Amino acid sequence: MNIFSSVRSPLLHMSLCLLFCFLVSTARAEGDVASSKGVVEKLYQDYAWVVLMDNSDLVGLADQPEIELSKYFTASLSSLISKDHKCAEETQDVCNLDFDPIYDSQDPSGTHQLRIEQMNHASEVRVTFLPRWSSPAVTELRFKMIDTPTGWRIDDIYYRDHESIRAILQQKRH
Repeated sequence: MNIFSSVRSPLLHMSLCLLFCFLVSTARAEGDVASSKGVVEKLYQDYAWVVLMDNSDLVGLADQPEIELSKYFTASLSSLISKDHKCAEETQDVCNLDFDPIYDSQDPSGTHQLRIEQMNHASEVRVTFLPRWSSPAVTELRFKMIDTPTGWRIDDIYYRDHESIRAILQQKRH
């Protein structure tokens, strides 16, 4: 049965078809998180094991394939992280990224009191936590978010004591 059979006007018929195509093409992928804060929360949920377990057999965030990274990061940042991982594999050495980017630490074990807050604008999410083994000071990260056709994605992470992840990854290898 043709759902448009009762539509007599060709203009109305074409308008309905265009509206349907538009709605289908702009639909977000299944499982995508609707809010920028939700993407960051999902990222920490999926990679919290780093804090809890000392297991070198598990694959950390920065070592994930680009398709996995794209669930959380923009295409350009996913590509930069992936290229850095490939560089490290090829050279058997650290390239630019020598810390866990979502914990700003080489050893995030013991991190606690994690808080994720939506800032005044949807394009910024703040994460704070206490690193148990290093400084007693609160660590603060600011996530720059972009609303892409596939949902909110992280485009950069800003750290208090050094350059952002994008700036670090765009450098020539050390």
